[in-house]
Amino acid sequence: LLYSEFMVLNELNNLRINSEKISVELKNKIFNDLFCKYKKVTKKRLKDYLITKGYIGKDDVISGIDVELKSSLASHIDFKDILTKYNNYDMVDEIINYIVIFGDDKNILKSKLTKLTKKYNITLTEKEINHCCSFKYSGWGRLSKKLLTDITDVNKDTGEVLNIINMMKNTNYNFMELLSKKFNFEQKINEENSIKKEPKSLLQTVNELYVSPKIKRPIYQSLLIIKELTKVQKQPPKKIFIEVAREKGTEKQRTNSRKTKLLALYESIKNNDEYKYLYESLQNTDSKEFDKYKIYLYYLQLGKCMYSAEPIPLEYLMDNNLYDRDHIYPQSKIKDDSFNNLVLVKRTLNAKKSNEYPLKEEVQNNQKVFKHWKLLKEKGFISEEKFKRLTRKTELTEEELNVFVERQLVETRQATKVVGNLLKQFYPDTEIVYVKANLVSEFRKKFDLMKCREVNDYHHAKDAYLNIVVGNVFNTEFNEKYFIKRLKSNEASLEKMFQYPVEGAWIVDNNKSITIVKNTMFKNNILFTRYSDTGRGGLFNQTIYPKGKNDDLLPLKNGLDTKKYGGYDSKYTAYFIAVESTVKNKIVRSINPIYMYNRNFYEENPIEYCKQVLKLENPKILVKKIKLNTLFSLDGLHLHLSGRSNDNITFKSAMQLILSYKDEKYIKYLAKYTTYD
Repeated sequence: LLYSEFMVLNELNNLRINSEKISVELKNKIFNDLFCKYKKVTKKRLKDYLITKGYIGKDDVISGIDVELKSSLASHIDFKDILTKYNNYDMVDEIINYIVIFGDDKNILKSKLTKLTKKYNITLTEKEINHCCSFKYSGWGRLSKKLLTDITDVNKDTGEVLNIINMMKNTNYNFMELLSKKFNFEQKINEENSIKKEPKSLLQTVNELYVSPKIKRPIYQSLLIIKELTKVQKQPPKKIFIEVAREKGTEKQRTNSRKTKLLALYESIKNNDEYKYLYESLQNTDSKEFDKYKIYLYYLQLGKCMYSAEPIPLEYLMDNNLYDRDHIYPQSKIKDDSFNNLVLVKRTLNAKKSNEYPLKEEVQNNQKVFKHWKLLKEKGFISEEKFKRLTRKTELTEEELNVFVERQLVETRQATKVVGNLLKQFYPDTEIVYVKANLVSEFRKKFDLMKCREVNDYHHAKDAYLNIVVGNVFNTEFNEKYFIKRLKSNEASLEKMFQYPVEGAWIVDNNKSITIVKNTMFKNNILFTRYSDTGRGGLFNQTIYPKGKNDDLLPLKNGLDTKKYGGYDSKYTAYFIAVESTVKNKIVRSINPIYMYNRNFYEENPIEYCKQVLKLENPKILVKKIKLNTLFSLDGLHLHLSGRSNDNITFKSAMQLILSYKDEKYIKYLAKYTTYD
C-alpha cells in the first residue's frame, strides 16, 4: 500500500501545467479525486478533471507525464471496504503479500488468510476472505518501508522534520530530487547502510545481493580483482569506474521499429491531401534508411523545417550545405542526442541560432511555426518534453545545468547502483565514478579509435581502459568548483571537453594525452581467459527423433524401446573425465563426457558409470572432473575444451586473432554491411 502510494506521488510530482509545477494543494486534490477512485488515470481524464474544476483552460498544456500514468492505487481501491472497516494497513499488506506468494492455490491462500486474521485479532467474514482471494498481484517494490518512513530530513520551506513519503506529499519534489545534494536523505541512507554489522565474507555478501544470479559471478570476480590490486598497491584505489551499458537492441531492430512507429503515426493523417505523398514515400523507403537521423527526423517533422515550417525537398535533404541536424539544448551545455533534443532545420537558420537557448523570439513567435509544432505534438510526432523545449522562454538555470551535468556520470539503474553501494561498503574512501557507454563511444569516434568485436575479445579490456580515461576527465572537470558557472557563460563546453586541458586528467600540449591513449589502445599484450564451469540447464535436446535415427537415443520413458518408439538425441554434457582403460589388451587414455541426465549415477559410483555407460574395460579414473572451457596445451597450441560432437571432443582456440588496424577496419565494414542481409 505504501509503495503504490509512493509510485503515484513520484509521477504526480513531475506534473506541469504550461511548463510550471502545480501547487501541492492541487496535487493532493488530484490524488484524492482521481487516483483514490480510478485504477487507471489517463492524461485525458486528468485534463477533463482540471478543466471541469476550473484549474485550466482547453489550450493549457499538461506535461511531465505519459498518456497513461503508469502508477495507480489499485490495491487501495481493492481493499477500500476492509481498510475502512478495520483500519489496519499492516494486515492488508500481509494479505497482499500472501496473494503474491500463494495466489495460484486458493485453498492454501484461504488457510493463510484465516490464520492471519487471528494474528491481528480480527475476524474476516467468509465473504471478505473470498473477496481477498479474487485479486491477483505480482512483483515486489524496489524500496523498503524503512527507507520511505524512517529516514528523515528538514523541510527547508516549513522547518518540519519529514520522512521521504511525507516530503513527497507536502512538496512537489520527486524521489530523485529528494536524493540530490539539496537534501540530506542520500547521506543518511548511506550512513544507515554503512552501520557496522556482523562481518561477512566477500562471497556471502555477493550471494545476498538482490540482483540476477547471472551477474553475481562477474560482481564477485571484479571484487576479487580489486582486492588483489589493493594488496599489490598496499592501498585501495582512489577511484573505481563503472561502465553503464546502453539498454538498446541491435541496430537492425532499432531501424525496423522506427519505420513501424512512423507508419503508425501516419495512420491518422494518411488521407489528408497535404501528407499523402509523404505517406507513400514513407512506405517505399527501406527500413535501414531510418538509421539516418535526417531521414527519420524528416518524416517525424512531416517533411518541414522545424524553425521555419517550410517544406524540405526530399532530393536535397542529405545536402549538408542546405539542411542540418540541430540540438535544441546546445551541445556545449548539455549532452543529449535523444530525439527530444534533435530537430531538422535549414542550415542558414541553424547558423543564426549558434549556442543560444531559448530559441530566438522570431522563431517562437512565428505563428506558422508554432501551429506546426502544436500539430506535431497533438498527433504524437513530438513529445510534450520536446514541445516544452521548443517553446520555453527562459534560459537554463545553473541548477538545471548542474542536474544535466550530474546525469553524465550518475546512474540510476538498480543493478548498477547495487554494485556501486557494495564497492563503497568495502572501500569507503574510494570514489565510485559511473561512466555512460555513449561517452566512450563518442570519444572513439572523435579520435578514430575503432572497435571491432568480430576480430577478437580484446575490445572488452580496451573499453575498460577508455572508461577510465574518459570517466576521469568528466569526473575531474565536473568536480571543479566553478565548472557550472563557466558552462553557463560559455567559457566551458561539453562538446569540446577534450580540446582544452583538465588538470590532473587531460593534457593537450603536443597532443600528449591522446598520444598515450592511442599507443595503449594499439597494444595487444592483454591477458585473456574463459570461465571454466560445469554444464547447466536441460538434460537433452527436447526434439523427439524417430526410430533408426541413431543407436544412441534416450528413451521417451523408462522401459520404452528406442528402436521401436524413437527417443531424445543430443545429450547435454555436464563435464568430462580423464580415464585409463583397456582396449584390445592395450592401456589407453581418453577424455570422456559425463552427461547431465545421469551425472548423479557417475558421482555416486564412478567406476560403474565408466563400465555401464561408457562401456570401458578395467577403467581407472585419472582426473575426476574436467570442466567445460578448461585450458589445454596441445603441441604448444592453447585450446579451450568446448564440448563434444558425436564421438569427437571439440575445442576452441585460446589464442586471440591479431590483425592490423587497417584490416580490422575492413572487417568492421564487412560485418556492418552483412547485418542488413
